[in-house]
Order: sequence, then structure tokens, then C-alpha cells
Amino acid sequence: MPNQELKEIKAHGSVLFPMDVYSLKKDENEYNKLYCHWHEEFEIIFVTEGGGEFHIGDKSFPVYAGEAVCVNRNELHAAVSLKNLPCHYSAVVFHPSILTGMAGDLIQNNYVNPVLSGEIVLPKHITAHEDWGRSVLSSLQAIMNCFAIRKDGFELLAKAELYTIWYHLYSHAERIKSAQSQKDERKTLKIKTVLEYIHCNYAKDIKLSELASLAELSE
Repeated sequence: MPNQELKEIKAHGSVLFPMDVYSLKKDENEYNKLYCHWHEEFEIIFVTEGGGEFHIGDKSFPVYAGEAVCVNRNELHAAVSLKNLPCHYSAVVFHPSILTGMAGDLIQNNYVNPVLSGEIVLPKHITAHEDWGRSVLSSLQAIMNCFAIRKDGFELLAKAELYTIWYHLYSHAERIKSAQSQKDERKTLKIKTVLEYIHCNYAKDIKLSELASLAELSE
């Protein structure tokens, strides 16, 4: 579960292999399918049955079976039920360090750091409408199979598929200016501040004016 700042404190994978796969295959909660939280790892969620309304940062959109969403590190995300459908999914969670070798190598400098700094924004919604999307979805399936079977050397195959995913996401990412990146980061921090306040004071009568003051916004 997340701490008071909604940051998830669970370790994903291990220090030597910071990557893991999780699955939700039954409706434990009728409405909330994924509680609102954030973490330092990237997460790619593949919907396996039904569909849900996913909230990623300040974006919300429906995601159906056979589609996926990409969550950036430190990005708030949650999901709720959609049209009384089940929402079963598998999630691939990984720390960006798994993509790099020695510190400061070409992969880190050219293809990871720009994403971490916000200069490159990976696509959030992945569908099978285009070839690159189908490739990403296929690689996600392969990673899930690797972790399900865990044959000797499965980490090699999983990491190879992750590189394929990262290549396609990076190739179809949005390039934004530094000023816009900083603006988005400040916006995210305001949202986190408000959600943390609600999380700690949900039993009280919270006023809109209080939340607006915390976020330094008008009501």
C-alpha cells in the first residue's frame, strides 16, 4: 500500500534485477481496480479481460482488453471499473536502471535520461491499431510468459523484450520543451499535495477552498 504521500513502498524485483510482473485476475473490489499511487519505477499495464477507466497523471481514458497503458516513474495512476465490465490486467513494473549498463553509457544518455528529465514523454495508451503497438503488446505477452514459467535464463528473454518495448515507446514518444516539462512537474506536485491532504483528512469535512489553497489555485 502507498504511504501518506501515496508513494508505493513495495520493492519490485530485486536490486540485481529490478523488474517484476503482477496480475489481477479476479474482481476483489467492484469499483476501484487500481488504487491511486505512484512509485519510482515505470509500469506498463496490459488489460487481459474487460476494461477500465485509467487515470494517468492528468489524463483519463478507457482501456479495453488487448490494450495497455504506460505509466512514467513518479506519475500518479489509478483505475476504476468501466461499464460494469471486469477489469483484469497484468502489470510489468521495472526500474529504469535495468535498461542501462555502466553509469553514463550510451543507452542511458541517449534513450533513458531524456525520459527521466521529462524532455521525452512516452505514449500512455498502447493499442493494436498500428504495427508498433502490436509489437509492444506482443512483447508484453512474452514478458508475462517468461515470469509465469521462469525457465532458466528467463531474465535474459524478459530484458530483451523490454528493450523492444522501450525502443517502440521511445520512437513514438512526444518531444516537449524544457519549460513545458517543468510546468508539468509543478502541476504533478500540486496534485500530489492535494491528494496527500485528502488521504490524511478524509474523515473530516474537507472544503474546496482548503484544497484550492494547498494547490495555489482558484476554486
